[in-house]
Amino acid sequence: MKQNSTLILGSIFICAIVFILPFLIRSGSDSLNSVFATAFTALGASATLITMIIALSLYQKYGMDSKLIEQQTAKVFELIDQIKGKSLTIHTGEIKYFLRFINIEEDLKNDPVFNRMYPKKIAVNSDDYLLFLQPLRIFMNNYLLPSEIKSHLKLFDLYAVDEEIEFSYENYVKMSYEHAIDDSFFVMFPAVTVEEFIDRKNMLMKSIEGWLSKHTSIKLDLEMAKP
Repeated sequence: MKQNSTLILGSIFICAIVFILPFLIRSGSDSLNSVFATAFTALGASATLITMIIALSLYQKYGMDSKLIEQQTAKVFELIDQIKGKSLTIHTGEIKYFLRFINIEEDLKNDPVFNRMYPKKIAVNSDDYLLFLQPLRIFMNNYLLPSEIKSHLKLFDLYAVDEEIEFSYENYVKMSYEHAIDDSFFVMFPAVTVEEFIDRKNMLMKSIEGWLSKHTSIKLDLEMAKP
């Protein structure tokens, strides 16, 4: 905004000087009409030149911005392709809950089984969670991914402590990606509850939807439940 104001004020100042200058250097033989004609001609030429300079300046600035946003949006769609259809299975001892990158939990909050699962800590198999996490880390380290999305994505960068826990479904759930449920499971570090993990997933999706809503004019159905 400050730069735009400076350009406008500078342009007005230059045009004023150009318009006044013929009157200052007017000779005695010059008629007033000819001086006015010269002043308006000079003003028109100056205005054209200034317009070209401003247009070039804006193109350099906003043209680069536009290309960067285009590349960032492409990277967001790559992330969407990576996570859509992906499913983590939460084993509660009572049910299996398939956690996808869609927000359906609001409809389940009155379900007593779901509510019992919510405050429990998540245990994972280290190798199994890494299979889920590794492709996401590529995006976490990519400079083109918008920072508001990257900050939410990095919340999934968790580790499992290599020490088997004394597992109890009273305090924990098991979360698996591809491995069998009877594999060794370890507590996450830092410890994360089912509620916290679901909130992180939903915040990530909101940040993606917010970016696309801001930078694209087309309403898209991302069909995140489908692979």
